[in-house]
Amino acid sequence: MKRISTLFTGIILMLCAVFIPVSLNVSESVHAYSKTVYTIEDIRNLQDFLVARETPDLSDKDYDLDGNGVWNVFDLCLMKRQFLKQSSAKNDTLVAYFSCTGNTKTIASYLKTETGGDTFEIIPAVPYTADDLNYNNSSCRANKEQNDPNARPEIDRLPESIEHYDVIYIGFPIWWGEEPRIIDTFLESFDFSEKIIIPFCTSGSSGITSSIRNIRTKCPDSTVLDGRRFSSSASQSQIADFVSEKKEEIETLQKNKSLVAYFSYPLDNDVDSLASASVAIVDGKRYGSTEYVASVIAENTDSDLFQLEIEGSYGTTYSEVTTSVPEEKRNGEYPILKTHIKNLEQYDTVYIGFPTWWSSMPQAMYAFFKEYDFSGKTIYLFNTSGGSGFAGSINEVKKLEPNANVTENGLSVYWMSVDSSKQDIISWLDSLAA
Repeated sequence: MKRISTLFTGIILMLCAVFIPVSLNVSESVHAYSKTVYTIEDIRNLQDFLVARETPDLSDKDYDLDGNGVWNVFDLCLMKRQFLKQSSAKNDTLVAYFSCTGNTKTIASYLKTETGGDTFEIIPAVPYTADDLNYNNSSCRANKEQNDPNARPEIDRLPESIEHYDVIYIGFPIWWGEEPRIIDTFLESFDFSEKIIIPFCTSGSSGITSSIRNIRTKCPDSTVLDGRRFSSSASQSQIADFVSEKKEEIETLQKNKSLVAYFSYPLDNDVDSLASASVAIVDGKRYGSTEYVASVIAENTDSDLFQLEIEGSYGTTYSEVTTSVPEEKRNGEYPILKTHIKNLEQYDTVYIGFPTWWSSMPQAMYAFFKEYDFSGKTIYLFNTSGGSGFAGSINEVKKLEPNANVTENGLSVYWMSVDSSKQDIISWLDSLAA
């Protein structure tokens, strides 16, 4: 077991809470992390190790990410950065579970194997003792909590984020016919909108129906599938059958989904009146011009929304942009993309939007089409401009994506009309469906 460097002991408590450093002057060539897949549990294990909390046996773990022979806070920062990189490139499944006696934990371990997902154990800040779980005692802790619908036992530590997970299995034992209140704590700690939630439980005989109803009430904007109760002796083959069944439901839910992907670069409009072309104020809310059109399309097609962002900046004023953007184009440079689409394969229809800059698509869009293959998908283009419309961009996209169905019927919105364009956008969408 490696030992904490004395140099870092005094600063670890402060830095462990930092998710990613602004910059790390460490050579990429020494990063062992590039070949290792890390999970939420790895992050928590290393955090616990660094602050001298109790951990499981970590002797076989590869946590020396910066290659200096010790485990320190820089390894933790690198691990978190790598975790985010891995998360953005795959369809992530999370198995989150609460287990007191180990029965639910066993089912969760089977689910991890069958789904290939991450696991996260929901650990109470105050552990449950045998007396706490003595259901024959009406005043025991578990009974008091279950009898109080507002009880929310504190969780020791929560995941940094669940944003990158699309499918979340949530497991628990049944207590008095329902999920333990600590599951309610977990559900109310994050936004599960647009997630697919699959409950599972362990019990002697009680079912999961009431718990599913409660979870659907707490997560109204997510899709909560019917879950399943397992006995303590459930086999891995039973779990495999359950995962296979749910996989079919998930694929049905995700099939034929549409995506609205857009690039928008709003500026401060107090510098030059022309900069207001990039901004729309609708119902008191400030949008990027293309962002607003994208939001209306997503709302009226029930599509997922993806904002294309770049590393760095073109500047914050009109004069800065008019200098940096043409220079990037003259040099044939592509910006580095900061955001990436998860699971492009699940989308059959993609709406793609951008502003027209200097009678062309922004270079960010060329980087975007270089990164993704839209073969077999239908692409509808939309843009905002000062009067030049698409300026040949539809034909350009056809060249960049020769195996996609790039439709001629695109939507171009004049920048002065963006804030009043909602009905025009809806009419365009209706024409596509006709």
